[in-house]
Amino acid sequence: MKVSNKALGEEYSEKFNIGDLISWVEFNYLDYDLGTSEKKIFHGILIAIIKKKTGGREVCYARVMPNTKDTIMEISIIRIRKFGTI
Repeated sequence: MKVSNKALGEEYSEKFNIGDLISWVEFNYLDYDLGTSEKKIFHGILIAIIKKKTGGREVCYARVMPNTKDTIMEISIIRIRKFGTI
């Protein structure tokens, strides 16, 4: 089995540049018994890509400034997508 020394999401993170407009999805479960949920799409600006040790291995995170809040969020890099522009 081939073992990589790269952090989880490191190759994927190479697709992004600081300042990119990005989006990500979050699910809010309304009723666990019925399995109903609502899906919300968020947008923001990528301000940094960092690595953190999580669960015994390094994972790449995106530092994001959401367009709806004045706070900085850290999201796993594999959850974000570039938001297309016209």
